[in-house]
Amino acid sequence: MNIRVFLTLAVVVSTAAVQAQFRFPFIPKKQTGYIVIESVDPDEGKLLRALDANGDGNLSPAEISNAPSTLRKLDRDKDGTLSPLEIKPTPSSETSQGFSFTTEFGLTRFNCDDLQEILGTQKIVSQRITKGKASYANYAKDGLGIRRKAEVRIIGTTTGLSKVLNLQMKAGRFLEKRDNDYFDSVTTIGPDVASRLFPGENPIGKHLRMTHDTSNFHSIIVGVLKDKNQGNMSVYIPQNTMKERIGDLEIDRSAGSYSAKKWEVNRAWIPVMNAKQAKPMMTKVSNFLHLRDRPDLKVEFKP
Repeated sequence: MNIRVFLTLAVVVSTAAVQAQFRFPFIPKKQTGYIVIESVDPDEGKLLRALDANGDGNLSPAEISNAPSTLRKLDRDKDGTLSPLEIKPTPSSETSQGFSFTTEFGLTRFNCDDLQEILGTQKIVSQRITKGKASYANYAKDGLGIRRKAEVRIIGTTTGLSKVLNLQMKAGRFLEKRDNDYFDSVTTIGPDVASRLFPGENPIGKHLRMTHDTSNFHSIIVGVLKDKNQGNMSVYIPQNTMKERIGDLEIDRSAGSYSAKKWEVNRAWIPVMNAKQAKPMMTKVSNFLHLRDRPDLKVEFKP
């Protein structure tokens, strides 16, 4: 075969393989949107990903019929059973000492900075979500030693999230750039947090105490979201403040040991100003993040 023809065929086959793996959705010509990168906990859904041969998120009859042979491949010690360690995927990096270890996975803040430079795009909006508790004490109304408490989602992000998610304010304001730049202890809260902790009261300007694992800190409430917004039991704090006050670890303790998962960014949105740019931008993102070897990342275009 002519070497030029061979190389041409190789390029065509390689391109087709990449497009098949990442499955670019239909993108309207005159529609803008976001490339969304999501960090996926590798401990969750590994069995589904192993059985889902074509990666479409569903199990076809053929994939179900092939399940026994697929599961046998996960049985690394060939003992006929699957242990939790065999189901748990190999993390991007792991350190161990005694009975303690930390697993790192997902998107990093450096990834976001590098992607912004490579793509030459506007500021990439990112967030990290964790679970915590929020409380407020109104001793004059409730009595000494009494605190109103609620379990909440703590979301560390930047001002751009309000535009991405179309968040509407009921009172006050959302997070601003200066809040993140100066690591300010401020928060915008969801409507259910407001009604739970401040019934019949105006939350603006009051101090909310937040607890996450061993971290305790106070934030001044600067805004309340409208009822129609998602994440009604959420509190939004500046991304840099979250890094400083809470950090990036999710710790699971048990008798005599602990394990921790480290992830810096749960989700990131890359603005696409021209729909024609979406495919080449997604290709650059996929190549930069080495998605073929990263089951802990998911990338898609959302109008």
